[in-house]
Amino acid sequence: MVLPSVSVPLFAGLKAGVSFAMIGVIAAEFISADEGLGYYSMTSTQQFDPSGLFAALCDHRGDGGGRSSIIGVFERRALRWQRI
Repeated sequence: MVLPSVSVPLFAGLKAGVSFAMIGVIAAEFISADEGLGYYSMTSTQQFDPSGLFAALCDHRGDGGGRSSIIGVFERRALRWQRI
């Protein structure tokens, strides 16, 4: 059966893709946004506001961690057959 053998690399790619997607979104907001977390963190950096930058970074971490944990839930459900 092909599906079980493909599922492990599929979920590894999804986890890596979430990280790269977040990096792409933040970089795009740095360059061309007028609002959003990337814009807020760039503005905080330019205004020497460490507390604002820390808040934006914590929010970025929460977003990425939340998305990664959602993928982890689906992975555990899909890979119940695999011994860990």
